[in-house]
Amino acid sequence: MVDDRRPLRLEYLDAASLDENPANWRLHPSEQTQALSASIDEVGWAGALLYNERTKRLLDGHARRKLFAGKGEVPVLVGSWDEATERKILAVLDPLGGMTETNRGALADLLRDVGSDDAALSRLLDDIVDAPSIAMVAIADLKEHPRNYRSHTAEQIDHLARSIAGHGFYRNVVIARDNTILAGHGVVRAAVRIGKARLPAVRLDVDPDDPRALKIMASDNEIARLAEVDDRALTELLKDVMESDVDGLLGTGFDHRRLAALAFVTRPESELEDFDAAAEWVGMPAYESGAPPPRVVVSFETPAAREEFMRRLGATVINKKTRTVWSIWWPEKRKDDLSALRFDFDPLPEDDR
Repeated sequence: MVDDRRPLRLEYLDAASLDENPANWRLHPSEQTQALSASIDEVGWAGALLYNERTKRLLDGHARRKLFAGKGEVPVLVGSWDEATERKILAVLDPLGGMTETNRGALADLLRDVGSDDAALSRLLDDIVDAPSIAMVAIADLKEHPRNYRSHTAEQIDHLARSIAGHGFYRNVVIARDNTILAGHGVVRAAVRIGKARLPAVRLDVDPDDPRALKIMASDNEIARLAEVDDRALTELLKDVMESDVDGLLGTGFDHRRLAALAFVTRPESELEDFDAAAEWVGMPAYESGAPPPRVVVSFETPAAREEFMRRLGATVINKKTRTVWSIWWPEKRKDDLSALRFDFDPLPEDDR
């Protein structure tokens, strides 16, 4: 097959004459443009913009075009591609660069003698030292940590999978230098569930059994437990999600029953008299005959709070001695009248009693 695409050529063109690409998806925060301007001022041009002369549109260098429009000519690599190829270049140019991984030791050596008098560029150099190495990694190359102590239920994986499918990866997996997972085991399993081949991961320059790695495993799981939650505000947020999103609560970790239970315990009796009122507030669907009864696990700070909750719920004490086990059905389960039952049996012989 003959490749009719002309080779790239370098030209110096007026930045203002280069049209921006309407399909450009990259945003440039002010911190980046300030550091970019300072870098060019200090070291000059060490790269070029990328321009498609066939469509008369820019493919790369939108921030540099904006910085130098009306200030003279800038270096531009000029090529010629059709519309489909142009869109593919726009889609993969930055992600391809993001697939590179960082040799932290070599980077530290490089930055040791690099500095700048410009505040914005100096901040950028400091951030490079502290920034984690984030890259797209193949899920097939990842290994679960043998000392991971958290398990993930099928229900949790379902919620994670729906969240990733709907919103993408907004929480990175953390891995050791040999691809052992330190944080994000559930995210990896959910990604596999929906057929993902790669995901973003923060690679740390540690061995999986290094004390620092083990501390990361513990802190990722446990620090979140220290946060305090405004449960009432959470119920309001989830109710808004449930009423406005086509997927309802799927992907949040909640379902109708859990939300109803949370609403019930976070509101006084004057607002929600009983669990039925909480279920109605949530819009809980009717209980389907034959479905397994729901289980709700609730923790209490004091025994008094637990007793008040059970009183309001109308629960039946099963273990009256310890008062640690209660039972309740929703909707209310009909109690069979056992007083009319008659048991006929033959008494055991005297010797067999």
